[in-house]
Amino acid sequence: MLVQLLSIFTWKSDYDTTERKAKYYMINGKVDPEVPSLHVKEGGTYLIRLINAGSEVHTFHTHGHHFKVVASDGRDISHPMTKDSITIGPGEKYDLLLKADNPGIWPIHCHMGPHDTHGMHMMMVYDQYHDKMNHGSMSPVSDVKHHLALLKQYQFEKNYDAMKPEIKEIIQGIQGFYSIAASNHFEEWTALDNAAAAVSKQLNNRINPAAMEKSINDLEQRVNTFEQVLQSGDPS
Repeated sequence: MLVQLLSIFTWKSDYDTTERKAKYYMINGKVDPEVPSLHVKEGGTYLIRLINAGSEVHTFHTHGHHFKVVASDGRDISHPMTKDSITIGPGEKYDLLLKADNPGIWPIHCHMGPHDTHGMHMMMVYDQYHDKMNHGSMSPVSDVKHHLALLKQYQFEKNYDAMKPEIKEIIQGIQGFYSIAASNHFEEWTALDNAAAAVSKQLNNRINPAAMEKSINDLEQRVNTFEQVLQSGDPS
């Protein structure tokens, strides 16, 4: 599988390259949820050729799996490294070997800042889990992820007032999941609800940027975990 990581910028007549900041991030020319899933069979080994065709640094991360880094910029690596994340700069290329040894539905995305929630996110799906995917529709937590992306953007800009309506929308979305989570996924739902409440509490008090960043990262992790359990029933 060839994976190209890209960025999309918006332009203005008075554009200053020192202030350049991408609005969207792409995998193979598409943004989540339009990025096709990586379909695998249990026991199979897959070559992922990773190319950073954009102008920003990205960290490619696979949930539930490790991979071997077998080549860099077209040259074989004599002692392949085993990792679950790899940072790739503009123009760099890596060849990864991934063994499908953990059946389920797993996120693959970038761990750099808002890149994941602004489009650089896809799923790896085992054959026997195809029927659990939401074919032709958005993820059940897509609205929450949309507001989370805006929340992270405003946090990056230190626009804390703009963050308040976004966290309210996130909390309302989480409350809407209660009916489908109470029976089988109450623990994950509670952790997600608590993570959102922690961000809201900080926004209503004196802002500590470092603590805020930590809380938002925790909220993002809880959102990804909850999305996973809804799709596969396995939060591990």
